[in-house]
Amino acid sequence: VASMRAEIHRTLGALARLYEAGCRRIAIAVDAADADLSTARAARSLGFELHVDTVVPRRNAGRLREIAALIATLGATLWNLHFLIPGPGVAAQDCLDAAETEQAFATLFDLWLTAPFDLKAWEAPHYHRYVAERLAAMAPGERPAKAASALLGIPSVGEGKGFAFVSYCGEIMPSGLLPLVMGNVRTHRLLDVYRNHPTMQRLRDPSSYSGACGRCEDRDLCGGSRARAYALTGDPFAQDPFCCRLAAAADART
Repeated sequence: VASMRAEIHRTLGALARLYEAGCRRIAIAVDAADADLSTARAARSLGFELHVDTVVPRRNAGRLREIAALIATLGATLWNLHFLIPGPGVAAQDCLDAAETEQAFATLFDLWLTAPFDLKAWEAPHYHRYVAERLAAMAPGERPAKAASALLGIPSVGEGKGFAFVSYCGEIMPSGLLPLVMGNVRTHRLLDVYRNHPTMQRLRDPSSYSGACGRCEDRDLCGGSRARAYALTGDPFAQDPFCCRLAAAADART
């Protein structure tokens, strides 16, 4: 008990120093409905805004409502949900398939309608397509005020598209999950690489993608996860294998 109290005291001290230095929002990870939230509550008591990150593997996809309820008790500002990319440390069987991803989208959309926080889905650009479809099916009077921005059809942010990543050693990549090195900030201007590198430019042109993603009517809104395509096929411009439209097309051919 004494050691726990000492740890809490150290955490509060560190948070207080951050706040005094001008920090106003911190990110915490909440990956289970029974997560320890002592640090989060301490941060809120000091006046911080909270940004909560949650990974969405198969083992907790069915508990998203419980996790959302927990986050709501914290007064969080933003909930980021990270859909997994197969790779080192992440087995393909831990990731949601196309149908499971679509079911998770349904849950997230229902939560988003009334949640007191904003919600973003990472490496799941097809969530933009899902939201647009659900809102289009609702009568205007049924749509919440927060739906106004979603109806604008703003394209998803993704690898090389409104986003770039710089590694700890200065390597410039489209994202941390798409490890294609396109320069180094020690020798290249980040903005020049983002704007002018041929791969970066192609990542912003969904019509150049191969397979279903390149033909999809929502390619400009969604575009699929380029990191997932690369992880599973070796081609960052291939179709996203975890899209329900791809699965439906495959079923139609059989």
